[in-house]
Amino acid sequence: MHAGMEANMKIPMLAAMAIVCVSALAGCQADYAVDVTNRTPQPIRADIFRKGSDSAVLGDSRRLGPGDRASLGPVRTSKDYGAFLSIDTMGNPGRPLTVDLPRGTSYVEVHQDGEGPHSPLRIVEKR
Repeated sequence: MHAGMEANMKIPMLAAMAIVCVSALAGCQADYAVDVTNRTPQPIRADIFRKGSDSAVLGDSRRLGPGDRASLGPVRTSKDYGAFLSIDTMGNPGRPLTVDLPRGTSYVEVHQDGEGPHSPLRIVEKR
């Protein structure tokens, strides 16, 4: 085998090794996205957070008026920790409503039980 053939064989081998390395890194990651429809009579704020070992980081955020629909994400994060959706309203006296997201795109509607801005919110998964 001459030097030119050795050089030609090294390039595909290096490319294959690079693909394996990138695939291994991508195997640890996942994309999370959500399609949200606001079925409440008031504006809401929808946030996707990336979970971490000791904290959560905001990945995407949208304000939705009554009847609005919006897509959030995708955000990429570790499969080991995942991501969650947080829904809140202005004047909410309690904590925001949160739900863990499965990998991929989720489709949800936000509903409000009862009348008035302080009535509890509910997330309903659409199929």
